[in-house]
Amino acid sequence: MASIYSSSIYPSPYTVSSPDSLPQLSNVANSAYHSTNLARAFTQAPFMSLTQHAEDIDELKAELLNLDLQNIEICCRAISQQDYNSNIFKQENSGSLLIYLYVIGEISKSQYSDFAYLVNFYEQFSENVVKEDEVINCDTVEVIDFNSAEHENTKNELISHEVSTEEVTNVTGLDYARYFKEHPNTPCFFMKAKLSKEQEEELYLHRGIDKMPQKPLFWFKYSCDVKIAPCYYDSKTRTVYFPTLRAQTEISEQEPYKVQIEPFLGSTSADDLAEYRKEHCHPLAIYHQTIKNNFSFPHGSYASKFYAAMHDCGHIITLNKIPKEYKDFFLEFDQIIMELLNRLSKGQSHNFNSNSREALEVLAQKSGGKIQIPIEPTKEQLKQEFEQLQIYETKLYRPFLDQAMSKIEKSGEKSFTAVQICNALYGGKPWLSPSSLNYVMHRFSEQKTEHFRILKESLVIFSEKLTPIDSEDKIRDAYWHFVRYWHHSQKN
Repeated sequence: MASIYSSSIYPSPYTVSSPDSLPQLSNVANSAYHSTNLARAFTQAPFMSLTQHAEDIDELKAELLNLDLQNIEICCRAISQQDYNSNIFKQENSGSLLIYLYVIGEISKSQYSDFAYLVNFYEQFSENVVKEDEVINCDTVEVIDFNSAEHENTKNELISHEVSTEEVTNVTGLDYARYFKEHPNTPCFFMKAKLSKEQEEELYLHRGIDKMPQKPLFWFKYSCDVKIAPCYYDSKTRTVYFPTLRAQTEISEQEPYKVQIEPFLGSTSADDLAEYRKEHCHPLAIYHQTIKNNFSFPHGSYASKFYAAMHDCGHIITLNKIPKEYKDFFLEFDQIIMELLNRLSKGQSHNFNSNSREALEVLAQKSGGKIQIPIEPTKEQLKQEFEQLQIYETKLYRPFLDQAMSKIEKSGEKSFTAVQICNALYGGKPWLSPSSLNYVMHRFSEQKTEHFRILKESLVIFSEKLTPIDSEDKIRDAYWHFVRYWHHSQKN
């Protein structure tokens, strides 16, 4: 799309030599152009994609149509100069300025995502942007260059903290040490907020998740504690640091399995996430004050203005490390479970073929009757199985779809699958019956050879993990024979 700044009235912001030399604007001439441009943009892909999950966007459209043209110019210039501390990003309508520039083609999707993440940070930590009870109002809220000499000590403390935490948790987040070693002179911007003693005490005393709109204290604490989160809290100075989205992308430059980031307004469902997974994308939740259905409760706890996006960044960091075939395998596992849930909700049986029936008989026989499986379940048994399988969706947030942040890397992809199946059958919230597991094996056996191989290898690990559950080893042996049966009955 041609730049509106290529006219004689709007010199291009990418060739500006002086940040203070604003052009003389013709509000009459450009107001008409502004409206025409937006009317066309509302029907095109960037705006349609950004707002596809948002409810009632009339207020957003009205705000975009009434933006001050000089602020648009200032915002575009600040983005081109990477001026993260510009006051233009600390206004109540800063998010709208970014949307305008993105949907008319003046900035790229990655630029929009980077600066929208920044604006949500300012909205969360500064009452200068908006005064609301859920804002954690800090005296110092700014963006700094971690690679500058001024912040050398803080950078070294961050690297030391990340290395020691990795040794304890066996989980890697962003590889700061490698990046700063390879790019010692490249600017690397972090967002910074300094808490007061009272704010730190409030956070320290907070317990549990935030079920109602309020300060996102749970997510603040959780992000500081979880290794995979793009966040560092310096308790000595009561200061929290978040790498900008651009910094996260650059630090992750060598990750071999990167996913594409798709910013959105509104709220996504689990089924929406499945569609993103199919395209090897992950959605990035952007808060906007005109949207009535902002994505506010990831995993059941209130995220306010910033932490929904930061939560998504944690997922992106993990997804960038998972090989494509495993991402596809996890998604297929989830889809089979949801398919089975749909069948059970209608009172339909599993419709097993002869191999599936024989596999159930192997389980019953080899377990010495400890695993009781109805080969032809009654309606009541199907209802019970449905209620049990529902836990996967309603209480566990579909772990094979969520792809569970640090848990995957800590155990490895195959062990992650084995642990999930083991917990599903025998954990604190069991949701998978042996019969349902057999259905999963049946469906995988019909589909991609590679995915069936991954599942079989994971189930071998699973059968070994069952040893402490049954002292006589009959359950473990039963599942071992179950896996062997599927292995020999299929030419995979």
